[in-house]
Amino acid sequence: MLALLTAASAAASAAEAGTDIESLPAQAVQRLITHAMRLLRSPEQEASTYGATVLALASRYEPGLAHCTTALVAHPSDEVRSIAAAMAVLDEITQHILVADSSPQVRARLAGRTRELADDVLATLRADEHVDVRRALASAAKTDDGKSTKPA
Repeated sequence: MLALLTAASAAASAAEAGTDIESLPAQAVQRLITHAMRLLRSPEQEASTYGATVLALASRYEPGLAHCTTALVAHPSDEVRSIAAAMAVLDEITQHILVADSSPQVRARLAGRTRELADDVLATLRADEHVDVRRALASAAKTDDGKSTKPA
C-alpha cells in the first residue's frame, strides 16, 4: 500500500510542479489504478483510505483519470469522500455533489479549496452553519492572506 501511495504521490507532485518527467507507461498507470481500486473496495478502512488517496493523486498526475473521482464521491465512507473533496481533481458537477454531502467532514475538506471552487459552490459553503465548515473557510481565508480570488 505504501509503495503504491509513494509512486502516486511522486508522480502527482512532479506533474503539479511542472517538472519535466517522463510519463509513466500506460501499463504502469493501469496497474496503479487497478491496485488502488482493489484497495478502495476493501472492507478495511485503512486500505480503502489508501486506495482513495492513490486515486485522488492519480487524477492530479493525469487529468484524463479524473473519472476515477466518481468512485470516491460515490463511496459509502465519509473518509473516502473527504479525500476526494480535499485532493482529487474536481469538475463543477463533482463540486456540487460534494457540497451537498451529508457529512460535515466532507464539506469542510471541500471548503479548504476555496480558490478552486465555483462561485455557487463557495456561496453554499459560506451559508453552511456547521462549525467545521466555517473553520475550514476561515483557515482558507488566512492562507489566502485575505486576498481570496472569490468575493465574500
